[in-house]
Amino acid sequence: MSRPHHPQKPYPEEFKREALELVRSSDRPLAQIARELGVSTESLRLWRKQAEIDAGEREGLSSEEREELRRLRHDNRILTQERDLLVKAAVLSNRQRNAASRVSAGVLKPSVCRGRVLSLRAISSSWGWV
Repeated sequence: MSRPHHPQKPYPEEFKREALELVRSSDRPLAQIARELGVSTESLRLWRKQAEIDAGEREGLSSEEREELRRLRHDNRILTQERDLLVKAAVLSNRQRNAASRVSAGVLKPSVCRGRVLSLRAISSSWGWV
């Protein structure tokens, strides 16, 4: 059984900037500075890497590009969900329209169609036939 994950709140940007300045200006190892600041060595290493990317000193996505990518992925996820919902609604609407056509053509009984009680008057009025 895995332990529950409790995400830690992000460190303030000012704290990160000051920590990175300390890393740049100090001769001490990264692990020692991280220990003194009470952060993980990996966090401090990632902050340094991202700062180098943002400054153009290293290849990779800048913080702004990362934020835009995150937002675009979120928007894409919502649009995909909306599209899927519209496709399902269109299929359902088409099934109902086909059932109403079959009822009006006398192929199906008007009282029950595929387990649903149909009212020919309600169906035809909702589609503007009446």
